[in-house]
Parts: sequence; structure tokens; C-alpha cells
Amino acid sequence: MKQLVLVSLAVLCVAAAAAAQPSPGGEAAHQIALARAALAAGRADEAAADADRALAIAPRNRAAVDVRIQAAFAQGKPQDAFRVYDSLISRPADHDVRLLAEISTGLLDQIVRAGSPNPDLGAEALYRLARHGSEPSRQELQRRMASATNEGAALPIRVALARLGDAQATAWFAARAAQPDDPESIRTFANLKLVKQANVLVPLLSSGNPSVQALAAGALGRLEYRPALPQLRTLLQSEQPAVRMYAAIAVKRLGDPSGDAGVAAMLQSPIPQLRLMAAEAYQTSATTQWVAPVRELLSDQSETTRLRAAEMLACCDKVTARAALVTMLDSAIVRLEAARILEDKALADPPLIRRLLGDADPWVRMYGAGAALDAASVASAAPKRTPPAFLK
Repeated sequence: MKQLVLVSLAVLCVAAAAAAQPSPGGEAAHQIALARAALAAGRADEAAADADRALAIAPRNRAAVDVRIQAAFAQGKPQDAFRVYDSLISRPADHDVRLLAEISTGLLDQIVRAGSPNPDLGAEALYRLARHGSEPSRQELQRRMASATNEGAALPIRVALARLGDAQATAWFAARAAQPDDPESIRTFANLKLVKQANVLVPLLSSGNPSVQALAAGALGRLEYRPALPQLRTLLQSEQPAVRMYAAIAVKRLGDPSGDAGVAAMLQSPIPQLRLMAAEAYQTSATTQWVAPVRELLSDQSETTRLRAAEMLACCDKVTARAALVTMLDSAIVRLEAARILEDKALADPPLIRRLLGDADPWVRMYGAGAALDAASVASAAPKRTPPAFLK
């Protein structure tokens, strides 16, 4: 009996000693908490060390990776963020859009703080941060707008603000587009998708300048501004071929059959540019009769034609469009535009986003970052972020 009691006491002592030792999971959580506290206090090196200790205990702990990524950017060492992320990836399914979004926030912050001599790049980076909820980034755009000393510096900032819905910026572009002698502003207006101000383009349909008429018609079609339909139908009888074509595309996009014959003829044209114009008319239609003629253009000799064909196909054949655009990422001529379309059309999957984020060109990295933030938002996995470091 005495021996049995001693054995039982020994077992209890061992159990108590084991219970007194923190579990590996508990110790990793403790180190993560320390890392977050250090990061919040601005002690980036300490945060990185704490996160590394957590990862030594639990190498695939997502929370530890997350805080380690943040610490890497706080240290100014983005390569460490990629290293720790890549350590998780042994197959495509391992990619995590939430962590890619964390890396993307750091990269965009880095682009802004770097003060690129190209004002467009900084404005585009700020736009992507602001679009995903960073009020300090929006305020930084407004501050830069107020301090811009010339129109060349102000324009990309104004574009970013207009895309965010800033009333003053959108009003400025509406006023410029309404001028009868500024065709380029019409293109910018349409690209900004300023639907609420589309009425300013209607008077331009009566312009004496055929180029202005054609661009205004095309823009109103892209903006799907139905009140302009009567004037657009009238332009189908224009003596100017370009005006007739753009009017036909516009009325087709607005669901009116009066432009069908003209668009169908363009779709069968041997001229690639005309086929692509016709394809734009079908972007709001359920019909797929335009797909095969445009898909043929993916074999065209012109990289620009292949690029535009892939962009058009993105709405209905994402796999083909993505494959074509990925091939173009190796092009010295159209790679930046290919990266932009991959972001704009939400074609980049997580492995491709990771590739874009590691590119040597800051523009490609920025497009990849935008794609990551969009993907994380769609997946409802975007982490809550503190303001970028450059605004603290």
C-alpha cells in the first residue's frame, strides 16, 4: 500500500510539473502578444525578435507570420516579409490573400515614403490605400493637392481623388470634359467613370469637330447614359465614319438595336482595331457572338492587339484572358499595361499576386498590391490596419 501511495504521488508531481509548463501553443501566443505590443510602441526590432521566437515554436502560425510581416516593413526590410511568407508556401493552395494584403499595404506605404520622382506612382499608391479604408491616405492626397505647384504634379493627384469620389475633383474633370476643344479630357472623364456628371458630354454630340463628337459618343456609351440615346441615334446618320461607328457602339451598349448592323459589320472586319471596338459594344450584352472573333486576335502579331483582346475577353473567359496577360508580363512593351489589367479585371489569383509583388518594377508591384487588397476585401479577410507609417 505504501509503495502504491508513493507511486501515485510521483505521478501527481509529474502531472503538476507538466501543467506548470506553458504549452507550445500558449507560449507562441504569448510571444505574438509581445510582438504586437512592441510594434505598437514603435520597437520594430524587438517585435521582429518576438515574432521569430513565436515562429520557432509554431512555424506555420498565421498570426505570427502576420505580425512578423508588419515588423519587417517597420524595419524597412521588405525582403524579410517575403521570406517569412514564402516559408509557408509549399503548394498553390497555401497562399493566403490576407497575408498578401498585409505585404501589399507595406509595399504601398514604402512606395509613398520613397518619394518617387514620378508623381503618378505615389498618387496611385495612395489611391489604393484610401480605396481600402485608409483615411490618412485620403488626407495625404488632399494635402498634396493643396501643395501642388503645377498642373503636371496636380493631375495624377486629382485623378486619384476623383476616383475616390471627391466632389471638387470630379467637378474639375466635368468642367474640363465639357470644353469643346479638349478631346483628351473626354477620354479621362470616361476612364474615371463619372456617371453622375455624364450629362456634361451631351452638348458635345453637336460639336462641329468630328473627333469630339466621336469621343463624346463613345464616352456616353461607356457610361451607359440613356438620356443621350436620341442624340446618339441621330449620329448614326453622320457623314463621318468615326462618328457613325462610335455612335453605333454607344447605342448598342445602351440596348438599342438601331446600331446592331454597324457593330456587326465592325465585328467581322479584318482590321483588328474595328473588331475590338465592336467587342466593347457587347460588354453589357449577354450575347457571346463577339467572343470568337476577338479570341482570334490573341494570335495577332501586334502585342497591343493581343493585350486589348485579352482585356475584352476578361468579362467572359477569365482563364484565357489571364493566360494571355501572364505571357505579356515578359514583354518589354506591354508588361505594365498587362499588370494593370490583371488588377483592374480581378484576374490575378494568389500565386500570380505573389509574383507581381516581387517584381523589380514598382509599377508592377503596385498593381499586384492593388489586386491583393481587392482579393482580400472580396474574401472578407482584409485585416484592420493602422495608418501607414509615413502618416504617423
